[in-house]
Amino acid sequence: MTHNNRLLKNIITRLSIILYLLISQIGCKEQTIEDKINLYTDSLKHSPNNLLYYEERAKLYYFASQYENSLPDVKRAIELGSKNYEVYFIAGCIYSHDSTYDKAVKYLSRGIELGGDTDADHSQRFSQRFYRGMAYIKLRNYELAIKDLEKINDKGNYSGILSECYLFEKQLNKAIEELIKYSITQQIDSVGFVHMTYKDIASLYAINGDYRNAFEYINKAIQKSDMAKYLCFRGIIYCKLKNYELAISDLDKVVSLDAKNNLAEYYLSMLFAEKKDNPKAILHFNKAIQKGFFFLDLVNQNNIFKDMRKINNYKQLMSKYLRRNEIQSKINIMSQIFKQDKISSAEKHRFASDRIDAIFAQPGKLNEFIKLHQLLMESSGVFE
Repeated sequence: MTHNNRLLKNIITRLSIILYLLISQIGCKEQTIEDKINLYTDSLKHSPNNLLYYEERAKLYYFASQYENSLPDVKRAIELGSKNYEVYFIAGCIYSHDSTYDKAVKYLSRGIELGGDTDADHSQRFSQRFYRGMAYIKLRNYELAIKDLEKINDKGNYSGILSECYLFEKQLNKAIEELIKYSITQQIDSVGFVHMTYKDIASLYAINGDYRNAFEYINKAIQKSDMAKYLCFRGIIYCKLKNYELAISDLDKVVSLDAKNNLAEYYLSMLFAEKKDNPKAILHFNKAIQKGFFFLDLVNQNNIFKDMRKINNYKQLMSKYLRRNEIQSKINIMSQIFKQDKISSAEKHRFASDRIDAIFAQPGKLNEFIKLHQLLMESSGVFE
């Protein structure tokens, strides 16, 4: 085939693509994604270095969820000098999908650079900042995640995610501020789970030692839901505010509503130990361990139990308690909760949740609270 013939064939091929697309747009032919892919594939046989064809086919493969085919086209388009931010966006999304977050950040960053600041490109840059922010979270680079999510937070409600990032950066006031914004949005949208957000706000205030504000938000949670756990948390806050009678009243209600609640029994034990009523303190402590309370470190670190620990009944109780296989099993699991691949995600989630509840309103446990919260978010797939 002569040079002129090859040139003519390429021109005809390109014109056929244009004609095909024009015809489909005016309704004469309904084309599927596969039709379009096949058209670009045929065209690439005649024009193997055509940048536009690789870009367009990469997008089509991506929209068809054929990531294994889209990525090679993306790479080839980049080799050919593509400056199309959508190509880099696709690469970033595919690498995020494959959990290769460092590469996702690299390609999304380049896509953001190429997207410019025009209104037409805003939605694309918005998406890329979101995906890059989520990739940074997966890489535990919360500072950079915050920068991306803050830039798009006015266009979408990401206050809940931002709150988590601020918490992991130990910026509790900012975390609380974002969570309050999130709760307001939930109220406007009539979301039925706003009580959970109120509880989380109360939890952040409580771990920060601000029991007055914690009390305000746990009351809001109780007004929205009759969960016994919220009454238990209010009882704990009453303990911190030294309003012991109201604390006992709330915790008594908890054990009547939830027969398995061991945390309420533990705090009732602590309250009676504070009142020097050791028989009742031991009674409730026995109930707590019978119901599965196994956080011995909290008991041993609690000076309120100092006198009770000297009593023979308590010593016998603890000796019997420590011989129980299921208790030892729980203690062993808890000791390995931060180790990779030692226990399942489901167990990590369950034990982290129990421990977070147990250290509610204990500011001295802030670092542990943050680590557990991080583990809880990751094991639950919230940032997927």
